[in-house]
Amino acid sequence: MPLGALFIYSTVVPPFEPKEKAQEIVRQLEEDYQELAKSMHELMKLVKKHERMIIKALDLDETQKLLLDGLAAMFENETPDVEAIVDYLPLISEEIRKSRKERNLFSQELGKQLGKFNTTHGLVIINHALRIDRKYKRCFKKAAKYGFKEFWQKFNECRFS
Repeated sequence: MPLGALFIYSTVVPPFEPKEKAQEIVRQLEEDYQELAKSMHELMKLVKKHERMIIKALDLDETQKLLLDGLAAMFENETPDVEAIVDYLPLISEEIRKSRKERNLFSQELGKQLGKFNTTHGLVIINHALRIDRKYKRCFKKAAKYGFKEFWQKFNECRFS
């Protein structure tokens, strides 16, 4: 079962065996992490092999080239080099800031397409049944700024005001 499904399952339906379910979630997380590391290792071998072509095709700037080199270095071995990942965090943050507009456009478009999908397949009924509307979303965003303990209090204050 994917990690997200396990998390949602354990949140919505409290498990009968909490210790075992927690161990299962962590076991799944570890398997997913190991698979990610293995996949990234294989991918970075291909990237290094075809680096010039990738740089030219994607028209990467100097920062992006550094990140590509950094990713290759991070996953050069089967086990990710965590220290190298930490060294590249400032560059990763810079790239995230540079691409904020594109990500926002993507998020908006994804939201529209998911809305169409939900409407096409009749899934919008679930949102209506849960009373998920614009006010719900606005309150959720407002409450998300607070810590977990305060979240539900702030969310309900907004929802029922």
